Amino acid sequence: MSFFDHQALISSEMAPTWAKEFSSNEFLYLKHVINGLINNSGGFEDFLIEVDGNSKTLHIYEPFTSLNFLGYLSPSVVSIKFISEKTVKFLTGDDNGIGIHSSRLQESEEIKLPNNLTDNICLWHFIDSIGNAYPDHYE
Repeated sequence: MSFFDHQALISSEMAPTWAKEFSSNEFLYLKHVINGLINNSGGFEDFLIEVDGNSKTLHIYEPFTSLNFLGYLSPSVVSIKFISEKTVKFLTGDDNGIGIHSSRLQESEEIKLPNNLTDNICLWHFIDSIGNAYPDHYE
């Protein structure tokens, strides 16, 4: 069963209630991704997320608000699903209303998590996995 939360910045002092659903490395990756999205959103203070601990999945609604601000195209919704301690799949959807277990989500191949779970590396791993750079980024 999943639950919703408006997730603000995550501090080192107080983990959100959903943190217990994930291993320490999985949570660290998610923390860096969410904080990176908030810090690069152009003014948003939180993101609506949906968490399902049984499937080790965190679903982010409207991540494009940050990725567009950074110059990348992004899906409307993204699920981060941990396959193992070292691998993840991203499931993406093109409609803001698509939920965590929708059959409309498109699944990526299995992707290795970064070796170094730092804030910038985790955020850019996420962006590189789901975002598309605008053409002028390639020049």
